[in-house]
Amino acid sequence: MRALLCVYLSVCLAAPSHVPAEMKKTIESLRQHYIPDEKIFSGNALLSRGLVGKMTDGEKRVLMGGVLDVYEKLIGQMLEVGSSGAESENQVEEGLHYLLTEVKDLKAHKYKNQSRLQRQLLDLNNIQTDNLVVQNKALWELPWWYHEASSLAETRQKRRRRRQAQRTQKLQ
Repeated sequence: MRALLCVYLSVCLAAPSHVPAEMKKTIESLRQHYIPDEKIFSGNALLSRGLVGKMTDGEKRVLMGGVLDVYEKLIGQMLEVGSSGAESENQVEEGLHYLLTEVKDLKAHKYKNQSRLQRQLLDLNNIQTDNLVVQNKALWELPWWYHEASSLAETRQKRRRRRQAQRTQKLQ
């Protein structure tokens, strides 16, 4: 798990980005500590980036909030494993603390609403669907939710048509 985290972060950070040089250096140092490169690749990425290009900005923001949550947990787990007290282990721990702080700061300043939305989505999954009272309430509330969902889909479709019409007008 540690090795995959280090590889994924190093691959993501190879492209031009807003990643601080110190963070790149810290990740490279941690990669050297954990597992040599030849043992890292299992053929699959830790987190798939395939769908990101096809997502809207809002969807990407929700996904990125979730990705930052996962990295916060992964780095926290790596810190819990602890160190043996050796000097190199102290450097590893400092590096992990630094990365954890950077991830938490980014999440707190840029993805605050996404974390709230993810918690609400998790709450939806915890609804007791086998409870008769819940089922009755759901039937009472369904018309409102259905209306909201269908009107949102229509609004999105109207925007798409409007953009296509504008493009067509520009070409003429």
